[in-house]
Amino acid sequence: QRASAMVVSYGILEALERLETEHGVLVSEGGGLSSEAATYADYRRVLSRRMACLRSQLKLVNSRSGKGSQRSFEKKEVERLESGEEVMLAMLPAERAWARSQELKLSRNLDEAEDRRVRARLKKAAGHAAQLVELCVADADEGTVREARGWSLYLRGLANEKKGELGGAVEDLRAAYELYGSARSAQVVLGSLKRCEYALTGRVSVVETHRETPDEDESAVEWCGRKLRAAPPALARRLSELSETDEDAMNALDDLLREAERGTFEDQAYVIAKIKYRKLCVIKDRISAAIARTETSWKQATLRQTARLLRSADEATEPTGAETLAQLYDNVCQLFVEMRELPGVDDGEDDSLGEFLDAELAKYRASKCYFLAETFFDRRDYAKARALFKHAEILADRAAMEADASGQPTQPLSDLADGARGGAVRCKLAKHRRDAASDAAPLPASTDSIKLADIPPKARPLPAKPFVFDVAHEALAFPLDDLHAKAHPDTAGRGLFGWFRRRRQAAGE
Repeated sequence: QRASAMVVSYGILEALERLETEHGVLVSEGGGLSSEAATYADYRRVLSRRMACLRSQLKLVNSRSGKGSQRSFEKKEVERLESGEEVMLAMLPAERAWARSQELKLSRNLDEAEDRRVRARLKKAAGHAAQLVELCVADADEGTVREARGWSLYLRGLANEKKGELGGAVEDLRAAYELYGSARSAQVVLGSLKRCEYALTGRVSVVETHRETPDEDESAVEWCGRKLRAAPPALARRLSELSETDEDAMNALDDLLREAERGTFEDQAYVIAKIKYRKLCVIKDRISAAIARTETSWKQATLRQTARLLRSADEATEPTGAETLAQLYDNVCQLFVEMRELPGVDDGEDDSLGEFLDAELAKYRASKCYFLAETFFDRRDYAKARALFKHAEILADRAAMEADASGQPTQPLSDLADGARGGAVRCKLAKHRRDAASDAAPLPASTDSIKLADIPPKARPLPAKPFVFDVAHEALAFPLDDLHAKAHPDTAGRGLFGWFRRRRQAAGE
C-alpha cells in the first residue's frame, strides 16, 4: 500500500552524469572518461562525504553497541525509496566501487593482486546496482527502473569483461546501450561494447543509432523560456497531448498534478507550475465563457433600464446582472494573481508571460471596477457609482498602456474607458432627475433642456490689482522726514541726567 501511494521518479543517469562531469571524471568533449588515477581518487572521496551527509540526513547512521566480546555493529541500509535522497544514497556505493576500480586500473603497478582487486570492486559495484534495481522495481516509476537496469547491466558487463567472459559482457553492454537512450554517457557504454565485441570476434558489428537530443526528447517541457526535463516521460507526453478544450481536461490535469507532486525529479517545481498554469487557464476560459453569456443579458437589461429612466424617475428598476459580472471578473482577477505567483514567471528567461499576465490583470480589474459601478447604479447609489465609473476610466487607461507595451489590442480598453465616462454622465443625469422629482418641481420635457453645466462658466468677483498706483509710484512725493520724526522722536533727554536737566529747566521757567 505504501509503495502504491508513493511513486518515486528520479533521473539516475542524469544525476551520475552531473556528478562525473562536475568532478572531471566524464569529459565534456565526446563523453569520454578521464585517464588520470588521481581524478578517480578525489571523486571517490567526494562520494564518501556525500554518502555520510545523506546517511545523517536520513538518519541511517551505522551504530555500535555493547562492550568487549559482546560488542555488536548495526549497519543500516536503505530499505524503501520515498525520495530522491534515498535513491542517491542507494546508488552512491556502486558508483564509489566503480571509481575505485578505475583508480586501480590506471595505477602504474598493476600486478595480479591489483587485477584481482579491480575484479572484486567491479563485482561489488554490480551487486550494489542490482540492489538499486530491486528497490526501484518496488517503489519507483518505469523511467527510473529503466535507467537503473541500464546502469546495472553496464557495471555487470564491465565485471564480465574483467573476468574474461566476453560473451556475457557483450550481451549485457548491448542491452545497457539500448536502455541508456539519449543519455550522454551512452557513448561510454558504446565504447566498452565495441571493445568487448572486437576482443571476442575480431570485428565490430554494432552500429551507433541516432539518438534524440534532450531538447527534442518527448520528456521536454517548456516553461517561461526554460527547457525542463521531466523525469517521467509519460507525464510530459500526456501534458503535451492534452487539449484545454476537452471536457475532461480538469480531471486530467488534476491527475497529472498529483503524479508530479508524488514524484521526485529535477525541475519538479517548474513542471508543477506549468501544470497549475494550464489548469488555471482552463478555469479562466470557462469563467470567460460565463462572462460572455452574462454580458449579453446585461446589455439588454441596461438598455431597458435606461429607457425607463428617461420616461420616469420613480419607475422601478430591475436587476441587470452587473453584480454577477463583477463577481465573475473578481474570480478571474484572483486566477491571474495566482498565475503571477507561480515559480519561474518572474525569474524566467522569457518575460513575455509576465508582461501578458500583468496586462490581462489590469484589463480585468478595470472591467471589475466598471461593473461594480453598474451594481451601485442599479441600487440608485449614484454618488458611489459615479466615483467608481471615474476610477474605472483611470484603470482602463492604465490597462491600455500595459496592453500596448505587451503587444495586445487596446481598442476594447478604449471602449471600456468611453463606457465609464458615459456611466458617470448617466449617474449625474439620474441624480438630477431624482432630486427634481423629490422637490416636486416640473420636469423638463426632454433631456436636452437639463442643465448639466454652465458653458461658459460664470464669472467670479476678484479683487482688482492697484496697477495705477504702481505706475504713479515714481511721481508721488511723501513727507518722509516728518513721518520719520514722528516715528522716531528725539531720545536725547532720556535717562538719569536728562531727568535732572528737565527739572532744572522746569525750575527756571
